[in-house]
Amino acid sequence: MGLFDTFYFKNYKLKRNILPKNLGELSLKEIQEAQYQTKDLGQTFTGHFYLKKHKNSYRLFKHDIEYIFIEGDKKGKSVMDRIGHMEEKSSQELLIDDIGTNTINVYEFFSKENHDYWVEFSLVFLENKLWKVKLNKFREESNDDKKAFNLEMTEKLRKSAEFYKSPLGKFIHLFRRIYLKTLWRVQLFIGNILIKIGNAIKMWRLL
Repeated sequence: MGLFDTFYFKNYKLKRNILPKNLGELSLKEIQEAQYQTKDLGQTFTGHFYLKKHKNSYRLFKHDIEYIFIEGDKKGKSVMDRIGHMEEKSSQELLIDDIGTNTINVYEFFSKENHDYWVEFSLVFLENKLWKVKLNKFREESNDDKKAFNLEMTEKLRKSAEFYKSPLGKFIHLFRRIYLKTLWRVQLFIGNILIKIGNAIKMWRLL
């Protein structure tokens, strides 16, 4: 799956009559406030897009975020501490004067207790002003298979946890730790020897 930009309806209120009469386990509030994804806005990944009223028309805005990279601590305890991370430097609200397309498709997946939902809208613009929002897809599917799979995996994990609490399970766990640790040390030892041999050959060739 590719990468997407994020979109919110925010202050634009979806019209109830464009949605099915029966929303199943979803509510209008959930659909209105959801975080949607789109591939139609250049895939910038720096902030999110949303609709906002501007001079009597709804326009597309972007909450644009500038990030800076924070160097990691070489003595950090975790790998992430040593690698470093991105941190927000500043943000601003930008009015998109030229959207570059007349239609933006946004979509989101909702997973509920008994059903999954795929909801997709098209935002149609004329001269960069929102003309209408139309519903493209509202698909409801039973998630009985997914629930059965989750129950099966939960049961397997429970049995596995119980097994490793038993004397035999504890022994196997200890054996694996010792075996893997020993194997890693052997590989490191052989690797160091091969490096030394390679360096010796290079020195011999230079003589």
